[in-house]
Parts: sequence; C-alpha cells; structure tokens
Amino acid sequence: SDCPPDPSIDFPGGKCPAHIAHCDVPSGKCVFPSCGDAKPHCYNDTTAGSRARQYCPITCGCDDLTSPLVLIAPDFGCPMGCSRSANYKAKMASLPCVDAAAGSAEMNLYADGLFEVGGTWPYNWKEGIVNFVVPSLRAGGCAMLPMMTAVYLQIDLCIEKGTFWPIKPIRYLCPVTCGCKKGMDQCPDSCPLPSVNDTFLV
Repeated sequence: SDCPPDPSIDFPGGKCPAHIAHCDVPSGKCVFPSCGDAKPHCYNDTTAGSRARQYCPITCGCDDLTSPLVLIAPDFGCPMGCSRSANYKAKMASLPCVDAAAGSAEMNLYADGLFEVGGTWPYNWKEGIVNFVVPSLRAGGCAMLPMMTAVYLQIDLCIEKGTFWPIKPIRYLCPVTCGCKKGMDQCPDSCPLPSVNDTFLV
C-alpha cells in the first residue's frame, strides 16, 4: 500500500492498513514499524515515548544506566527486568566509584538526556531542567549538586524519586558526592561496602 500524501494521517484507520500502519516517508510505502522507527521517541515524556521504551527497551537504553535515557522507571515504559539484565549488571560492574568530571562525555550524556526530555514538558518543569539543572551540570558537574538542593530545597538528584521530575538519579556518575555504597541502587559495584554506622538509602 502507498502512504497517504499527508503523513499525519498515518495511524490505524488512516490510509495505511492497521496491521502495517507506519508510513515510511522516504519510500512512500506502508511498512511494518521497527525499533528504528521508535528510536526518535525514546527520550520523550509522551505516549509515543512510553510505547517506544515499552516495546524497544534495548534500543531506548532501558538496560544501560549510562545511556542518555533519564526516564527509566517502569511507570514510563521501561520493563522492570531491564535493571536485572546481564547488560545492566555488566555496566554497573564496570563503573568506577569516582565522580565524573564536569564536561566529561558521561556527564554531558546525562545532561543531553535531561535537555531532551525537558523539551517535552510543560514550561514550569522545562524551565528548571533546561535553564538551571542542565547548565549547572555542564559547568560544574557533581560539585553543583549541593547548590541545586539549596536552591530548590526539595530536590536531590542523588536519590530515587528525589525530585519532582521523574528522572533517574545521578549517583552512578557522582558516587562520591552522593555517598554511594556497594549494593545501593544505581551505585557502581566498585564502591565500598556500607559500614554499621552508615544510613543505607536505596
């Protein structure tokens, strides 16, 4: 089947049959959608983004904490099993228990992910991420985390659900600043074991 002249009609019930409802604009043909087609939606906080992460978790980076994807929670499409996958565990085993440097490729990937998803949020959420958090991380890296907490009071990028933004914690990149211990979620396996005096927050 040929695509409709207007790709916006590309949905079940449009001119592409429901079972092959993706319009490949360059070829002008109706084709079966693939994870390659879903990839542009991976980082978006939209229905399409949730479906992309749900059906294409590896393509979207759900099984790799070091990927730019910041929407890793199951509520946003990433299957729960991704954090137990062999690839996820291998990545955590390979990470050093050292804070990533400001301006490093790793820190910039996290900032890129925040910037990408921030563009799909309402202004009051987008403004804080795009105009404050992202530039702060790019400029100062992990050293900026205490300042962010002081400015926003109710945010802590180090911990799960530590912000009103539904983003993954940064402690895999800032294990020293975030006080990581071995066994904490999103902390490198190379971090020291907790002592009896540690408050163990997962």
